[in-house]
Amino acid sequence: MQRLTLLFTVVALLTGICGGWGTAAPTIPGSGSGSTDAVMPTDTAAPTRTARLSELRNEVNARITGMAEWLTAQEGGQIYAGGGVRTGAESRVRIDTSDQSIIRIGAHTEFQLLEFSPQPTDPVTRLLLNAGKLWVQVTQALGGGRFEVETPAGVATVRGSLMSVEFEQATGRMVVTCLEGECEVRDRAQNAVRLQAGEASEITGMGQVSPAARPMNRAELNDWIENFPEAAAIARRLLESLGPEETATSPAPGSGLTACDHPYWPIRAGATWNFSTPSGPLTWKVESLTGDIVQAGAVMTFKIADVTGTYNWQCDAGGLLSYDFGRLSSPELGNLYDFKVTHSSGVWLPPASVLTVGYAWSLTYDLETKLTLPDSAGGGGAGGVSTVRENNTVVSANPVVFGGQSFDGLQISRQLTQTITITVAGMQLPPTQLMDTVNWELARSVGPVRWTSTQSGVMELVSYSVP
Repeated sequence: MQRLTLLFTVVALLTGICGGWGTAAPTIPGSGSGSTDAVMPTDTAAPTRTARLSELRNEVNARITGMAEWLTAQEGGQIYAGGGVRTGAESRVRIDTSDQSIIRIGAHTEFQLLEFSPQPTDPVTRLLLNAGKLWVQVTQALGGGRFEVETPAGVATVRGSLMSVEFEQATGRMVVTCLEGECEVRDRAQNAVRLQAGEASEITGMGQVSPAARPMNRAELNDWIENFPEAAAIARRLLESLGPEETATSPAPGSGLTACDHPYWPIRAGATWNFSTPSGPLTWKVESLTGDIVQAGAVMTFKIADVTGTYNWQCDAGGLLSYDFGRLSSPELGNLYDFKVTHSSGVWLPPASVLTVGYAWSLTYDLETKLTLPDSAGGGGAGGVSTVRENNTVVSANPVVFGGQSFDGLQISRQLTQTITITVAGMQLPPTQLMDTVNWELARSVGPVRWTSTQSGVMELVSYSVP
């Protein structure tokens, strides 16, 4: 089992480099007449500040305090300190505080109202975002108060007036955008990044530090327009300041090129790239291409030492979307691994038109792996399932020098998290999680020239041929 676990781990590194809430429940009481549910507590000493629910869509549950049960939320219901809200798929809810702040909650989100001071002067509001995304508008001066959103990865603060916070529970990634006013992001080590209007920052995983502020991208601004109508005009102005959206340059009809011919990685039939790696020479070769300039696929083989394998690329106007794996084999062991991608979302490399400094994107996929050992290696086999999450950011666009020639370049940081579950002889082993930080460089018209991985070391381009 130890050998099998090691084999799966090695393969995980090789492939990774390149690569509803509960059931129906009673309703929470609201302001509607005729309700027979338990009455919301009333008290002459009740807090003067309130937080009231509205604009409920689809599955929304709430609890009024931390000791209360989760109940189906109702229009006009309130929550108090310790209470919270959670949403299911395609679900939304708006929360209005009596001091005119607005909180909008997206789908698949759960948060707790950690602190909600009763006084309207110098108000303190602290939220714990366990998963999902929320948008906040603080419309009045906080004075000595504060408005914070805490996640397991860090804390975001808004002084006024518009901020969004997203937390991915599976990866620990936290993304903060500051549409207007002043915001701040702090990681768990209290490293702080200040954000001005139109800026964003993110913490890529648990225990990671907050990177420098960057401009909000088009996707983030469009997200504000779609989910927070009160701030749509501000988001549109910022969007217009980016200028007209560039479109990807498509190869001319009849040129023989396809959608896989990315400016920063021209995947063309017969193209080869030779690399040096800590494990020996590695060669990639594009064996075949199908499709056209709108949609295409490519089969790429690789060889390192005596191990060979395949990548199956899918490409369209969205860029190099994904790569599925075929199999790994060797002369000694034959067909050793068979792979199947069962689910994927996102993109491996977006079109060149959007790859500007600060642009960020993600790719997630689930990979099934089957290992079959020949009799000469003891026979038997195992199965594995990997869930891979890649978060990428363009950190710079400096020229890249290769072979004495300077090319337009991109420097990209990738945070990769891979969770592997292995089953051997019907026994499921404890999941193994691998985390990697990869900094890679691309040269226009050439492709990748360097990968620096915390797990696998440095891979550098030695030679290439692109027809």
